[in-house]
Amino acid sequence: METTDTIPPWNAQQLQIEKERIPQGITSAKRWVIPYDGVLPVLMDVDVVCADNQRSMQTYGVLRHEPRRTLTHGNASWGQLYFAVTYPRLGAPDLTPQSIHEDILRHQIPLDHESLHQRNDDHELIEIYRQPSEDNYRHVAIKRLNRPLVDWAVKHGYEENPYCEIYRMRTLGDNIHLLRYIEALINDEYLY
Repeated sequence: METTDTIPPWNAQQLQIEKERIPQGITSAKRWVIPYDGVLPVLMDVDVVCADNQRSMQTYGVLRHEPRRTLTHGNASWGQLYFAVTYPRLGAPDLTPQSIHEDILRHQIPLDHESLHQRNDDHELIEIYRQPSEDNYRHVAIKRLNRPLVDWAVKHGYEENPYCEIYRMRTLGDNIHLLRYIEALINDEYLY
C-alpha cells in the first residue's frame, strides 16, 4: 500500500540537511527602500531580510499598530507572532543587474543618486526595495522563534518541530490544505 506521507524521519542528519536549506536572515537591518509616495530610495529599518543578495526577493515592514503575540511553551518564551507588509525588491524575480537597471528606469529613479552607486562586497548594485501603497500591499504573518530554545527542544524530542513544519510548508503547502510560506530565514538568534 502506497503512502502519501513525504515527511522524512527526523534524525540528526535529516534535521541538519533541512537547517542548511534555510537561508541566513539579517534581523533589524537597514535597506534602501523607495517610499510608496516617493521616487528616491531612503535608508529604512526593516524587520528581516535574506542575507544572500541573489536570493533576496523581498523584505518586511512591521505593522506597528498590530500587537505582537507571545508564543510560549510552558514558561519559556518560544517566540512571537506579528504582522508585516512585504516590500518587493526592484528587479525581482529576475535579479540580474540589467533587470534592476530597467526597473530603476521604469520608476524614474535618477541613476546619479549616490545610493545607486554603492556596491556590496560582491561588487554588485545594492538591493533596493519598494514600499507598497495602501491599496497594493501584501500582509504576511511572521513567526519569529527563539532559535536556541527551538534547537534545544528539538534535540530533546519535544513534539513541536519547526524545521519539520517548514519542510511541510515547502513541500506540501498549497495554500488550500496547508499554508505555503513566502520564505524561511534563520540566524543565530531566530528562526523565521
